[in-house]
This record gives sequence, structure tokens and C-alpha cells, in this order.
Amino acid sequence: MFGIGFPEMILILVLVVLVVGPEKLPDVIRKGASFLREARNQLSDIKTAVNQQTESFREPLESIKDSIKQDASTNLDRKQDVPDLDGKEDPPDPDKNDKKVIPPSGEEQGSEKH
Repeated sequence: MFGIGFPEMILILVLVVLVVGPEKLPDVIRKGASFLREARNQLSDIKTAVNQQTESFREPLESIKDSIKQDASTNLDRKQDVPDLDGKEDPPDPDKNDKKVIPPSGEEQGSEKH
């Protein structure tokens, strides 16, 4: 409980007896126990409310997750036509021109002015 061991509990009990006094000690213990019980009940109610709210999101999220998994497995199962080049040059790109573009200043591409 809160990382408090037996020696620490004894020390706290001695301090409470010294501060409160033996006459009022039973009343303080009773009020402390009541406070802890109420705090636990409130925490339990909060946990229940949070679980109910998250449960309403769980089903739609699970269906989205299943859909993504199904799409991913479908895409992985498809065989794509990727040529095996065996170290050869890249195949020509039909969208690219084979012509070299020379800028209007007459300099070659790739050289920059500094």
C-alpha cells in the first residue's frame, strides 16, 4: 500500500497518537476509515463510467481494425508484376524523355553558381 512498510506504519501510528492523543484516536481512526471507504467508492464509480464510455468506442474501432487487417492481408496476397532485373540497369521510364535538358544560361544541369 503506497510503498509503506510495517516500520513506517508504526511510526505514523506513534505520530498520530502523539498529535491527536489517546482519547480522540478511535474517532480519528473511524473518520479516516470512512474517508478511505468513500474514496474507494468514488474511484470505483469513476472506473465504471470510464469503462462504459470506452466500451461504446471499442466495437467500431475493432471493426475498423479488422477491416485494415483484411485489406492488408489481401494486398500481401496479391502478386505484383515486378521485373527481376538481376543487377541490370533500371528499365526505361516511359514518362521520361531521354533528352538532356540544358538550362538557358548554357550551363549543364547539376552545376551550380556559388
